[in-house]
Amino acid sequence: MTIDQLFDLLTQATPSFDRVRRAHVEAYQEVLPHLLVSELLAFIESRFSGVLWAEVEAPNMDEIRALFEVLEAGLEQGDDYTVDAIAVSFVEGIDGSPHYAELRPFFGPIMCQTLAAQQNWKPAY
Repeated sequence: MTIDQLFDLLTQATPSFDRVRRAHVEAYQEVLPHLLVSELLAFIESRFSGVLWAEVEAPNMDEIRALFEVLEAGLEQGDDYTVDAIAVSFVEGIDGSPHYAELRPFFGPIMCQTLAAQQNWKPAY
């Protein structure tokens, strides 16, 4: 799965994500994949924070579940760039989110493994 395919699948899972994607392109004149993946997290968190992202209605719980399923598939089937974008711009640091408790039940096994690996990472020196 390429990064473009990931974004297409995310939009299919939650059509309102297309408005987030379009706002991103309007702001940056292109898709900056790592930034858009981090904006996806803010969009999802808007369900719990009450703060709209790009003035787009927050996804409902079924849509959040579908988004996490797409992200899990991206971690499993994505090319290196796609996996990196999800791991670095979505998963890394998510445990520090004020909404981690609400988000955690949506994690699939690969996302759990990715987060655990990040939490247990130690520098080589």
